[in-house]
Amino acid sequence: MAPPLLDLPSHCLLPRLRRPTSGRLLLHLRLKPLSSSSYTTTTTTTTTTSSSTSSSRAPQVPPSLHGPSLRRGRRLPGETDGLLSFARIFDLAALRVPAAACAPLERRLRGHLLNWPRVRNVVRQPGDDGGLLFPVPHPSLATPSSLPTAVARREKLAREFNARGFVQFPNLAKMSRPPARKRKGKKDEGGGEAAATARDTKDKVYVVEVIGERKEEHGDEWMGLVGEEGFGRITWRGGPTRLLLLDENYANKRVDDLPEAIKVVLDHETNKDGSSSYELVQCQLTLFYNYWPMNEILEEILPEGIIVPTGFETVGHIAHLNLRDDHLPYKKLIAQVVLDKNKPKIQTVVNKIDAIQNDYRTMQLEVLAGIDSLVTTVIESGLRFQVDLSTVYWNSRLSTERQRLVDHVFKNSDVVCDVFSGVGPIAISAARKVKYVYANDLNPTAVEYLERNIVLNKLERKIEVFNMDARRFISSIYSSQHVHPVTQVVMNLPNDAAEFLDVFRGISWNHQLAVPSCVMPNIHVYGFSKAEDPEYDFHERINLTLGENVSDVEMHRVRLVAPGKWMLCASFTLPSRMTTRAGAPLAVFLVSSLKSAAARLRHGEQLHALAAKSGLLASNLFVRNSLLAFYSRVAPSLAYHLFDEIPPLLRDATAHNILLSALARAGRLERAQCLLAEMPQRDAVSFTTVISALSRSGHPERALAVFRDMLTEAVQPNEVTLAEVLTAMACDHGAPAPVGAAHGVAVRRGLDGFVIVATNLVHAYGAVSQVPSARSIFELMPDRNTVTWNTMLNCYVKAGMINMAAEVFGVIPERDEALRTYVAMVGTVGIRANEVILVGLVKACSRHSAVSEGQQLHTVILKNGFDAHAFVQATLIHYYGSCDFIDHAQMQFKLSDKSHVASWNALMASLLRRNLVHEARQLFDDMPERDTISWSTLISGYVQSGNSNMALQIFCSMLDAGVEPNEITLASALSAVANSGTLGQARWIHDYIISRSIQLTDKLSAGLINVYAKCGSIAEAVQLFNHVKDKSISVSPWNSIICNLAIHGYVNMSLELFSQLQSTTNIKPNSITYLGVLNACCHAGMVAEGKRQFESMRQQYGIQPEIKHYGCMVDLLCRAGYLEEAELLIKTMPMKADVVAWGCILAAARTQGNVALGEKAAEELSKLDPSHGASKIALSNLYADAGHWSNVSVVRKELQNENLERLTGSSGILQL
Repeated sequence: MAPPLLDLPSHCLLPRLRRPTSGRLLLHLRLKPLSSSSYTTTTTTTTTTSSSTSSSRAPQVPPSLHGPSLRRGRRLPGETDGLLSFARIFDLAALRVPAAACAPLERRLRGHLLNWPRVRNVVRQPGDDGGLLFPVPHPSLATPSSLPTAVARREKLAREFNARGFVQFPNLAKMSRPPARKRKGKKDEGGGEAAATARDTKDKVYVVEVIGERKEEHGDEWMGLVGEEGFGRITWRGGPTRLLLLDENYANKRVDDLPEAIKVVLDHETNKDGSSSYELVQCQLTLFYNYWPMNEILEEILPEGIIVPTGFETVGHIAHLNLRDDHLPYKKLIAQVVLDKNKPKIQTVVNKIDAIQNDYRTMQLEVLAGIDSLVTTVIESGLRFQVDLSTVYWNSRLSTERQRLVDHVFKNSDVVCDVFSGVGPIAISAARKVKYVYANDLNPTAVEYLERNIVLNKLERKIEVFNMDARRFISSIYSSQHVHPVTQVVMNLPNDAAEFLDVFRGISWNHQLAVPSCVMPNIHVYGFSKAEDPEYDFHERINLTLGENVSDVEMHRVRLVAPGKWMLCASFTLPSRMTTRAGAPLAVFLVSSLKSAAARLRHGEQLHALAAKSGLLASNLFVRNSLLAFYSRVAPSLAYHLFDEIPPLLRDATAHNILLSALARAGRLERAQCLLAEMPQRDAVSFTTVISALSRSGHPERALAVFRDMLTEAVQPNEVTLAEVLTAMACDHGAPAPVGAAHGVAVRRGLDGFVIVATNLVHAYGAVSQVPSARSIFELMPDRNTVTWNTMLNCYVKAGMINMAAEVFGVIPERDEALRTYVAMVGTVGIRANEVILVGLVKACSRHSAVSEGQQLHTVILKNGFDAHAFVQATLIHYYGSCDFIDHAQMQFKLSDKSHVASWNALMASLLRRNLVHEARQLFDDMPERDTISWSTLISGYVQSGNSNMALQIFCSMLDAGVEPNEITLASALSAVANSGTLGQARWIHDYIISRSIQLTDKLSAGLINVYAKCGSIAEAVQLFNHVKDKSISVSPWNSIICNLAIHGYVNMSLELFSQLQSTTNIKPNSITYLGVLNACCHAGMVAEGKRQFESMRQQYGIQPEIKHYGCMVDLLCRAGYLEEAELLIKTMPMKADVVAWGCILAAARTQGNVALGEKAAEELSKLDPSHGASKIALSNLYADAGHWSNVSVVRKELQNENLERLTGSSGILQL
């Protein structure tokens, strides 16, 4: 709810806020003296009085808050509008001391005095100046015999008090002084009591009012004489006094509760008559509107939840705000506060209405407070600039950047060309140092002010002004023979400056080159970038516009203009090759840039725009196909769109082949075959692309059909075509005849001499069990590589001909008997070289935990000296870690090359596999360099160890370090969010994947579906699945949505999706799918459906149930009350039942009251896990339900004797 101030009518609030107010500190202190008896008495009266007083005021502020704040102090009674609504009262304690002892006592008690900003802790009371007469004793302090009458006292006071005494008695001053004359020319600034009070508090810095405790007794006869302000003051003997304000923590405390330093002062400093020289008094410190800083006032005015504007740009006497949308309803109030708090420097407050969108860079400004003039004078670095913010552009935040150019970039001999000069902040600043300046701007008003500022700063002889387009200006400067050779070019137009760099490609350099000492100019171009790597992004845009690869570019970050948006200055020397020609041909530049592996989608789009603008997209075949190939790599959907936009007459075979390749990589095989059929000209590349895609995606019969069409159309196959066809035949496991036919085609075409064709023939004959034919081709091959040897070995091993495999392996160079034995056993070899073969074998040992074989391979590696290779060392570390020989892994790491990051990663993975997370983190911190695998390994380790919060912290650190995550990293991060994260984190990772154009693989899709469901947003999970299900090639997304729907209770939807999965032809369910299905049946109590699905997984898909599947079935039967059937299922299980299965039996036994079965289940649970306290508690409850109290007592004693730890559960509410 808005503060009460906002509820006022506009006529009550705005006029007072707009009235100019003083910038001085206004303090109002109210003092209440505490007599010595009042703070030495130990009764409860003082405490009661204090509490009752505080209860009648504003609610007490929590003791943890200190210092002045509008939220802490009490409001003035009855003041709810205008400036006095910002006044706040604070309770303080103070020491009244003689003025002479104030300074030393202030130094003595410095740590105990009030330390508030802009508040002095020494206060001079009104009337306590050195020349005052001593106040007369209060009547209550005089003796009864000497007590005069009221009339006599009045006459005596009138005779004794002179003009200086009127300070003490204002009413006497009013009677004696003539009325003050009103000044001419000034009007009353408002009427009424409130306005008078405001003016009164404005004129005073602070006021001290002493409130006597005897005021009520004798008030009537003194009030008319001395007035309210002076009445009731405690009289003071000994001269002028001062108040030392104590720390706020000492307010409302008795002397006994004060620090020892203050008590010593009160006890030991006494007068001659024995009374104390110092007095402890209670104060009320009132802080008024002028005291509070701008942000405090705005926090009080603006509704809760709105961010308070804290800064603005100052241009001369103008404060330039940039308010947010939620500030606009309160813009007048905000502007008035800014004006009040910054006078007299600020006279006008404006707000930018809209972004800069015109060619003249002028801003649409709205005057919110102050005078309406937007013409001002800015003083910067000793120079004066006249500007009109309504017609020209000025940015004070760039003063540091302008000074950097003048001080550190420009030299005395330079000739500067300021292309976008504006009113001349850079041009005029540079003119004081450099030889000459050429300044240009398109805005005629800016040029007018530029010329005025040149005259104002007396630099007419060093600056020449132009008013023309930037391209025309640069061309004129470099083509003219009457100008100085330019050495520095400044292009300070961040939004568009980089687009003007292309002008340097076509200008004439004849005059510039005619100067003997001429050098190429230094370009300083400014720009914005929102990219993750802004320097790289801006550099690529410069190269794109220039058509040259500028290598030596110095990037300088000027300022962060918005979150994630940097303003940059790129400084480089124009390439010298541009002096001899107008840059490289644009077509060559476009083709080379599009083929670059570092090209990104954004840069490709810029190249696309440049190609379209130059006309090369329509006229140059190479540019068009290069752009199509680029999109096919980074954004296939854009490649399809571009292909459709190309006129059919301009589509050549290369364009069709590029699109075919993109479709094949995306798995869109049907469209690829349709495009192949529609092509007017089909060559070997076209058919080979489709055949390869069909073969590798598991459709060998379709691949062979396309090959037959290829032969029918008399298209000559090449060696790659035959290799892919033979691979398809090997996958098809068909008859030997097709392989023989393909062999015949290879012989007729002369392709059997290629190693790739011969090797695939060996593989195809081996797949159709024609080992002799495979061996015959193998023997006839003139050249064999490692793949050929591996293929022949695999043929023998698959055929069970181990001896023949050993014979073939016997002729491999540098063979070893241990290798021969292990190759015969595992049937796998490497594919590149002998050391690579050994690495592959060691990895196989890691997968199968073959300890002895791996150690034999290690011996062979040492014998042949292969341990010098870094990748071999990393493989050995991984092997020992996988076999739980962590000491051997650490020893191997000590012997390895520490500069190879793979060794560090292998050891870290080994430590995490043993759950040594702390040691792995230490190793990670000690790494000299880290790659994506390093971060991913550590994140995955934290997730697996259950520390998901730390995993998310590491993931954020990885992103802050600028390391790009891969699929494994993102999958681990999603698992961490699913375990302990929030829905917002899940959405952030999803947005990150989309913004980085990361391919949404099936694994990532499944992770996102899972995290959305785990975070409670099952609707977003279903929506994402509907988006990816048609593109998925594996069962992972289906598993994720089916399992999570079952967990959330959407049983029918889960089973319906499972039915849809069964109807698909290319995706088959696996064991995880059936876990979700059985869970769904279990939640819904669908016993018959659960039994049917349990049987179908074995009969229809050949999936053998695992322990989790049996656990689901046991739980399903127990929930339905089929205890005997559940027990029978446990007995017939091919594996031993686990804790989950017997726990279901025990819980169901209690529900059904089956004590015997419950006892049996509890006995089995105690065998599996003796520390399983839950089973004993369940058994105790079972006995209690059955009335077997003696058994209950026995079980309870067992629980007490075993000292089992009870794990308490907790629940909470998570706001999504």
